[in-house]
Amino acid sequence: MHQRFHEELGLKLPLTFADFNNEVRERYGLGNCGQMACWNRGRDSGGWRGRPLRLCAEKLARESLRYSDEQSRRTRHHRRRQDRQALKKLMSTQIANQAARDVIGRDKIDQHVYISSPTPLSRLYQILRDDDKSGNYTAQIADQLLHYCATKSADVRGLESKLKAGFREDLIFEAVELKERAAKLIMRWQTSPVTQDIITHVLAKIHGEFMLAVRPAIEACESRQQVDELIRTKVVSPTCEMLGDNDLGITMIDVVGLLFYLGGNCHIRWDKC
Repeated sequence: MHQRFHEELGLKLPLTFADFNNEVRERYGLGNCGQMACWNRGRDSGGWRGRPLRLCAEKLARESLRYSDEQSRRTRHHRRRQDRQALKKLMSTQIANQAARDVIGRDKIDQHVYISSPTPLSRLYQILRDDDKSGNYTAQIADQLLHYCATKSADVRGLESKLKAGFREDLIFEAVELKERAAKLIMRWQTSPVTQDIITHVLAKIHGEFMLAVRPAIEACESRQQVDELIRTKVVSPTCEMLGDNDLGITMIDVVGLLFYLGGNCHIRWDKC
C-alpha cells in the first residue's frame, strides 16, 4: 500500500522522512510537514491515518492557506486599531489648541489683488477704445492744448538760442529734430478730441514738473549734470509712468521731444531768468 502511495506521488523507494518532507514542501509550498510525519510513523493524527499522501498534502495546504489568511486578517485588524488609537491621540492633543492664523495641510499661497483708482488718462484710454464713446466725446481741455501750441510773447527766443544760453549746444541738432517730431505727433492726433485731451495731460505734466523740480535748480546755478539728472528723474520718467501702456504709442523719446517742443514755444528755458 505504501508503495502505491509513493508511486502515486512519483517518489522513489526507499523514502526517508526527510526526503518526504522536502518533496512535499517543494511540491505544495508547505513550510512544515509535521502532520505528514505523524502519518508516516503510523500514528493517528486527527483523521489523517490511512489517506493517500496526495490528499493529505492537499488538506495540509488548504489548512496552511487558511492559517495564512487568518494571520493576514489579524494583522490588518491590528494595524487598523493602531491607526485609530494614533488618530484619537492626535485629536485629543489638538482639542485645546488655538490657531493664530490659517490652519492648512500643505503650502499656503497668499494672493493679493490691488485695484488702483482710475486716473484721468485711464478713463481717456477707456473712452478711446470704445468707438461709440470716442465718437461722441468732446474735448474738455482743448484750450490748454492751444496754450501749449502757441508761442508766448514774454520770451520770443527760439529753441536754439535757449539751448545755447543753457550751455547745451551739443543738443541743438537732436533737439530740433525731436521738436519737429513732437509737432507732427500733435497734428496727427488733432482730429480726435480724446487724444487731444491725452496730449494735453502729457504736456501739462512735463511743464509742471519742470517748473517745480528743475527750474529752482537752474535758478540756483546748479551744474548741467545735476539739472539733466533732475529732468530725467523728475520730468521724463514720471511722465512715462503716467502714460503707462498707452494706446497712442508715445515712447520715452517722444516725451523728450515734447519737452523740446515746449522749449521752442517759450514755455521752458534752460538758463536763468
